[in-house]
Amino acid sequence: MDTRKMHFPDSLWSKGGRRRTSVVNDNSSMEAYSLDKVEQVADDEIEERFWLPVTENAYGAFIHTALQTNVLRAILFCGPMLTASVVLQLIFSLELLLALPSIQQQKQESCTNSGTLIDCVQPLCHIPSPLQIAALGVFIILMFNNVPNMYRHAQMALMTTRWKNGTGQIMQIEKPLGSRMIIFILGVWTEVVTFSAILISGSLFIITAKTVDLVIRSTVAIMFVQNVDEVVFDACCPQEITQEVGSTRYRVKWLVLIPMMPQDLSISLEYYYGLFFHLPFVFIITVCVVFTIRWIGPVPCNDVWWGL
Repeated sequence: MDTRKMHFPDSLWSKGGRRRTSVVNDNSSMEAYSLDKVEQVADDEIEERFWLPVTENAYGAFIHTALQTNVLRAILFCGPMLTASVVLQLIFSLELLLALPSIQQQKQESCTNSGTLIDCVQPLCHIPSPLQIAALGVFIILMFNNVPNMYRHAQMALMTTRWKNGTGQIMQIEKPLGSRMIIFILGVWTEVVTFSAILISGSLFIITAKTVDLVIRSTVAIMFVQNVDEVVFDACCPQEITQEVGSTRYRVKWLVLIPMMPQDLSISLEYYYGLFFHLPFVFIITVCVVFTIRWIGPVPCNDVWWGL
């Protein structure tokens, strides 16, 4: 009797202790499972950032078709789009560049005689500097939006070895180096050439514009030329290729800005650069370009800031 009384509390305590321990262990297991699940979701989200589509334009359609099938089929189905985009963009940009007056000509004084008064102005310097800075800054920001797309296309053309369709099925890409170089030259290098031509001619067009309204209209006009490849894609691309371009993703490598930099740090650097530094960086470049152009040469602008 006494023995049972003495052992009963010990037995009850031991059972209760085992129950409490099992509850603690269950809670720990649930917390560990939750942490593992959160980490897995985070890893999946990071991994998903490496699966990217081609840009929906003539260049992206050519790269996609060449990677999915072969270069000959890409030239057959997407070559006309690609040729039209390159030719139109080069014609617009080069003809504009050749037709523009030189910066020194725009800084020469032009005098008009209005009876008893002679009014002399410098066409380039007559435009307020803040307007030139704003127009050129907007133009550069819009143009630089294409740089990540061109870098992504270069990665896909030269290094991508996997792609997945809309259902998530992952497949391999096996292309010899010669085919990849052809894809890079036709699908990426041509876009770099047209991009550079439009950037140079558009910047000079904005800087040398003679009137305020022409400064504003020049920015819109040049961006239309930049988007010709998208217009041609929407108008001429076969429906089957259009759907495939929108649903297909390619595995790309992350751009490491500094050698030996960890990938997580590179991603964070890109995030904070886009959040805090990109717009000030573009503004500083634009201000330096505008003021340098208005200062250089034997005929500097009389009023550097307002141009009035």
